[in-house]
Amino acid sequence: LYLESARIQAADCLEYGLVNKVVAADKLGSETMAWAAVLAEGAPLAHRYGKQCLQHASENDLSSTIDLEAALQATCFTSEDSQAAITAFFNKEMPVFHGR
Repeated sequence: LYLESARIQAADCLEYGLVNKVVAADKLGSETMAWAAVLAEGAPLAHRYGKQCLQHASENDLSSTIDLEAALQATCFTSEDSQAAITAFFNKEMPVFHGR
């Protein structure tokens, strides 16, 4: 894709997994803000460490990436946010995350 510089139709991008969703141009702003709101409700530690793992994977081998993922999963699992999520799950509530 990069070397050919060919244009790809939005529907094809969706089919290939290059994008999460296709929206009309006039809905792009509102759809983007709605998606951002959903992401903002997520666990900040999991988001941070997930991005860190993706960056690491792009520059390192599989074995070291798996090691990093395991270490960061342990960190997430023992975090205050993890305990809040578990408590919220059993109480049938939405968790409130603080990035700790």
